[in-house]
Order: sequence, then structure tokens, then C-alpha cells
Amino acid sequence: MMRRILTILVITSVLMISVFIQALAADATTVKMVFWPGPEAEAMQKVVDYYNTNVSPESGVKVEMVLFGREGFFEKEATILAGGSSEVDMIFTTSYIIEQHAPYFESLNEYYANPDLVGEGKKELFINSVTQGFTMDGNLYTVPTDASITVLLYRKDLINRLISDASWREKYMALAKEELGIDLEPKYPANWNWDDFYVTCLFFTKEYNDESPTKYGTALQAKAMWPNAKIWTAILRSCNGYWFDREGMPTFNTPEALKAINMYVNLMKKEAASPGSVNYEYNGPNEAMKTENAAMILQWGVAFNELSNQEKAPLIWDKVAIAPYPAGPFGHTCWLTSMGVGLSKFSKVKEESFKWLAFLSTQEAMSIYGKNGGVPPVTEVLSELGKEDVIFRYVEDYLKNYAFNYSGTSGVKTLDILRILSTNISAACALTVTSEEALKDTQDQINQLLK
Repeated sequence: MMRRILTILVITSVLMISVFIQALAADATTVKMVFWPGPEAEAMQKVVDYYNTNVSPESGVKVEMVLFGREGFFEKEATILAGGSSEVDMIFTTSYIIEQHAPYFESLNEYYANPDLVGEGKKELFINSVTQGFTMDGNLYTVPTDASITVLLYRKDLINRLISDASWREKYMALAKEELGIDLEPKYPANWNWDDFYVTCLFFTKEYNDESPTKYGTALQAKAMWPNAKIWTAILRSCNGYWFDREGMPTFNTPEALKAINMYVNLMKKEAASPGSVNYEYNGPNEAMKTENAAMILQWGVAFNELSNQEKAPLIWDKVAIAPYPAGPFGHTCWLTSMGVGLSKFSKVKEESFKWLAFLSTQEAMSIYGKNGGVPPVTEVLSELGKEDVIFRYVEDYLKNYAFNYSGTSGVKTLDILRILSTNISAACALTVTSEEALKDTQDQINQLLK
């Protein structure tokens, strides 16, 4: 009899707790977050689901993710913000558009300083180069969630043979002497400068080496599309070039910019880069490597997982390796695109929204995000993920040592500058204008843009 009574009491207690949790959930405040569609949103949905199931009963907040199509995504966000809409509470942003968004975002400094809201979250969790991209005048406007970097992807089997094969070494050194007039020995890509890159591209082009297993040394992202200008800008930075001088004036008509653009143009003139490069964006170079038409590419780091996948790249999947961009006077570089979420000034539930953002600022949340396809800019998470997937080890290293971005330097014109750059770089690569003309046009057009 006593056992039956205890059983009834236990069942009753469980039911009461369940009812209590459901009641809390029903009373929870729903906050809405606009997020970038695609793999990032799929990974973030796992974090949202975990939060709504496990944290919402205590926080009193439930999260709903709002997705738009990629086409016109930022234009839709701009309409929401310009209209002062409170329909959504948090807005997806990036380091190349944060300057447009920041006037509509809450500074998160005071929210992070509030122990009643921040809980276990902390802004110091994130790697510094990423939070810098979202900080202006000392104010952090975004919780970082993801980081994308540029890298050099190359065929390690070809480089290994170049270094170990005496006849190949001799041919390489003769080519360097003939083309650049310098003594240059083969070396591993982590130790390259831009001369090493250039001569290696020539060496793995059949025009210059009939033993080359690839038709071209490389494939460039030279289509007139604004994301391609980021790939090139990392070359500019390594050459000690910059978009602006200390007075904020554009600096594209410079020896540093000329060296950077000629890296593309000379490869096109020498036919050491695939002629399709003038029509390539992200996918083109990947296909060139997959089909053994290119020995190496300057590319976004995420491409490594595609090129090292046996089903997607059966000819080369076990032959692909990663290195930083070759070093110029400035050293190795990588363009960093940081992604994250900002708190709208027009939200009517700011504190509730920040409870969710505070959870995103925990190792637990970022671990879930990373395990489901995201690239969280958090040292501990990247180190853990790197035990299973090598790309995360490189991301951690490059974010700490080579990453840069241009937030805070170009007003609200970053995208427009990238568009101008990509158009003129593409024209130079198509050999319809000279490098000097392309840079002069860039300088004039950006001067006009910033008037």
C-alpha cells in the first residue's frame, strides 16, 4: 500500500513539474532573430532548439529564427532597420557591413556588464581579431558567431615531389632565373613569398613544364563580383598596401597596389592561370582543382572540406593541404569576414533578447554551433573541433596571427568599394586595360564615391 502511495506521489510530482515547465514555456517571451540562410542557419537552429528546450524554462525567453533568401538579404535587413521595425529583435550582420548597421544597434557593453542578464556569457570568449571587427569607438555591437578566412590551398603531392625530385628542382630553379632573374629554390608553401608562388604557378603550367600533372598553376577569382575583391585585398595587405592612408584618403594608385594587381595580371598574361578565371568566383577555382586543371588556389578556408571530400573531389581529396597566403613585406595575411548578431534599437524586448545573446557567448552554445557545421571564433571550441577536423586548427591559428578586416575605415561604403575593386581587377585580368589604368580608375571612382 505504501509503495503504491509513493508511486502516486512521484507520478503526481512529475506531472506537476511538467505542467509548471509548460506553463513557464507558455509565458516565455519570444524573441526573433534574423539569420543568414544556408549551413550557418542550419547549425544555428541546433543551438536555438537546445536553448528553447533546456534554457528557456529558466530564462523565460524563447527564440525564433527568421530567414530570408540570400538574394537581396541585406537590402531586406536595411528596410527593416530604416523603418524602425520592432517585428524582429536581432539582426544578422558581418564585419563588412557593420558600419551600416551599427547606428541601428544597441551597444552591448552595458548588457555584458549586467550580471542579471549575462549569466555565464562573456564577450572575452571570442578571439580578439573577430570582436575587433565589430567594435567601433570602444563599443561592441555584435555577438560573433562565425568566422571565414582566406587561405592558400595546394596539391601537397606535387609540392613534395618538387622538393624531393632533383630534376624538377633543377628545372624550377632555371625557370625562376629565366622569368624573374633571381636564384630561387623550391620550398614548402608555409615559407613562400609571392615570388615563390608566382614561379610555382609557372612550373605547374604545361606551357612551361611539359611534365606538369596540371594544365595551369592556378585559377583566380577574377569575376567582377564584390566578394572576389576580398581575396585580392589580402594580397594587397601582404604587400604592405592598404585601402586608405592615415588621413582616410584612398590609396589604390600606389606601388604596393600595383604589385598586388600584377600578381593576377602577370599570371593571366603568362597563361599560368586558367583563362576561365575572369568568370570565376568561389566555385570556379574549386572545380579547377578537382579536375586537376590547377595545382593551387587562393580561396576561402571552407573550400578545404569540399576539396578533401572523397565523394566531391575523388581525384585529389587526399592530396590537398592548407597554408597561409604567401608573405609580402607585411607578412602573411588573411582576409577575415566575421559574422554575428546585433541587438536592434527598435526591439521592445531588449533585455530578453540579450539573454539569448548572452547564451551565444558561452562555450556550450558555440560548441553546439561548431559541431553542426559552423565555424565559431572561440579558442577552446576550435581546439576541440580541431582534434577531428584539421581546418579548425588552421582557423584558430590564422585568426590569431594573420587576420585583418576593414571595418571602421571606410564609412558605410565597404560593399561599394569592394564592387569597384572587383570590376577593375576583372578588367585588368581580362587584359582589356592595363594594371595602371585599372588602379587609376579605382582611385578615381572611390574618390568620387566618398565625396
